[in-house]
Amino acid sequence: MLVAPLKERMRKHMNSIKSGSDTTVVSRHFKECNNSNIGALIAQGIEHVTLGQRGGNLQTKLLQAEVKWIYKLHTRQPQGLNCIFDISCYISILWNRIEMIGID
Repeated sequence: MLVAPLKERMRKHMNSIKSGSDTTVVSRHFKECNNSNIGALIAQGIEHVTLGQRGGNLQTKLLQAEVKWIYKLHTRQPQGLNCIFDISCYISILWNRIEMIGID
């Protein structure tokens, strides 16, 4: 889940790629496909997640945004590098709506 700013997250990926580390999926991919060349790494922010006036849980909103984009962009393995696709962040929302409308 992306809880660190994009710049910080990318810096960590770049360091693991430069070192030839096998600790992350991204660094393993770059080691196997690009000989750990970070020149091939490009990053683009696609959504800025913020809380509304009433607040809320930022962690949940970040997880929901991440799951949404993994699904929309087909970046889950085997098509992509994301191996985790946890939709449980949407379960509580669904459950609350079911309780509100009274479905048994």
